[in-house]
Amino acid sequence: MYCIDASVIVNSFFPKESNYQYSSKLINSIRVLQKAVYLPEIILPEISSAIARGTNDSALAIEFVEQILTIPTFNFIPIDREISFLAAEIASKYRLKGADSIYVATAKYFDVPLITLDLDQKEKASPLIDVFTPKEIASQL
Repeated sequence: MYCIDASVIVNSFFPKESNYQYSSKLINSIRVLQKAVYLPEIILPEISSAIARGTNDSALAIEFVEQILTIPTFNFIPIDREISFLAAEIASKYRLKGADSIYVATAKYFDVPLITLDLDQKEKASPLIDVFTPKEIASQL
């Protein structure tokens, strides 16, 4: 089980980006191995925004989000008061950006590793949870 942030899923969409092969392999391995993944629902607009800005194609962005929603082991987590407050505590203590703290809080709440390409997030969250890059975790799958 994992929590994956938007940077990894967006990276798996763009073949020319560095780390694409690792992010893409990770998402495919999760599908094949049917690994459970917890994703805060904020991931949907983050993915859509990044794809639309990167391609200048709104329809393609929504199509990709719809594909992500069909992965049966992806569990989309509403950000309720409990996770939101945990994220606020994490943001203040570890000096994380707001959205980054939501991913960390989700991973903490479900006691799963976080997979990210955001090195600042990885560094700051490491004292609290296990954090990996797709390259680090892909070798384990």
